[in-house]
Amino acid sequence: AEGLAQDLDPTSHVFLRLRVAHPVVALVTAGATAMFGASLAASADRSTVRRHAFALVALVGVQVGLGFLNVALLAPVWLQLVHLAVADAVWIALLLLAAEHGTQSVATSAIALSEPA
Repeated sequence: AEGLAQDLDPTSHVFLRLRVAHPVVALVTAGATAMFGASLAASADRSTVRRHAFALVALVGVQVGLGFLNVALLAPVWLQLVHLAVADAVWIALLLLAAEHGTQSVATSAIALSEPA
């Protein structure tokens, strides 16, 4: 209760007040990222794109679960570090997916350009 009072106190430091917005922004971002990954997985022509997309969706799910666990356990340091490590893994998975999807798009365009009209 004291932590929530600090979060809502207008005289608190801005980072303390941001603790209220973090879960909301995180859930919205996680939902959008998972939908993006799922749509790419459904429409991908190559198995590597599908694999990266499924990994992204799975990591986002793990991250959201860790976020809820973090709140439930009152944010022990070890869990905060795991939550941060999975956030890095989500970012890496997103970059790998973007790179792989980009090469798929370039390859598809090159094939279309090389075919006779």
